[in-house]
Amino acid sequence: MNRVERERKYWEFASGDPYVRDNYIVDKNIKDSDCLEALCFDPFKYKRTLEVGCGIGRLTTILAKEHPGCTFIGVDISEGMIKQAPELSNVIYKLGKGRSIPEGITDIDFVYSMFVFQHIPEDGVRDYLEDIARVLKPGGCLVFQYVEGVESESFSHHFTCEEVCNWLQRHYDFPYVRKHLLHPSWSWVTVYRKG
Repeated sequence: MNRVERERKYWEFASGDPYVRDNYIVDKNIKDSDCLEALCFDPFKYKRTLEVGCGIGRLTTILAKEHPGCTFIGVDISEGMIKQAPELSNVIYKLGKGRSIPEGITDIDFVYSMFVFQHIPEDGVRDYLEDIARVLKPGGCLVFQYVEGVESESFSHHFTCEEVCNWLQRHYDFPYVRKHLLHPSWSWVTVYRKG
């Protein structure tokens, strides 16, 4: 079984937990509103938004309800997680293969990812960043969170700020890194797709 299939199996198992939200998806000390504030989402600029690793649609659902004039797309590796996401008229959920965005998703203004890149190794993060550039409009914004450090275990991967900024150079401008936001080991990156 390859790495992506192990990840899929792990998240499919997690999706069967009746307390999946509390046990796998959120840090009980961090409110959803704080996570959304960290994204700096602007509904006037970003009409088509993509969440990489949407899980049960926790954040996408909140954004979609608050901004009915925008379209939201959630992608996740787990079919079980997606099946638990609430159905809303301005949200589309797609099953991902891991490491790439499903075909047919294009012209995205804003991409975000939280609690995802800390679970996959460097090559997976780099693949995602490359493929996000394919679907993100020139000038479009990408915001993601990762864990700062050098440790690497089965489902816990940490990266240095220098590494992450180097991975972004090919397709993105102006990396803005906010360290220790919401959690002492979390870093948040905001970048814009080169035009």
